[in-house]
Amino acid sequence: LETLRQLALPPADCLVLEDSNIGVEAAVRANIRVIQIPDLIPPANDPAFKPFAIAASLNEVIDILPVVHD
Repeated sequence: LETLRQLALPPADCLVLEDSNIGVEAAVRANIRVIQIPDLIPPANDPAFKPFAIAASLNEVIDILPVVHD
């Protein structure tokens, strides 16, 4: 959030790509949309910290980006 403040960017205009559940939780708490790309640990099953989308790889993120932009 400090970086966004310094760049004068609102969280609603940003997107986080994250592999960890802790990172997803941080993005959700900051009101930033997040796409999770799980690595070794599967996504958490916590509805309070649900990512915008889950992608199997960075290649899949490309297909999700038009949906994020809407």
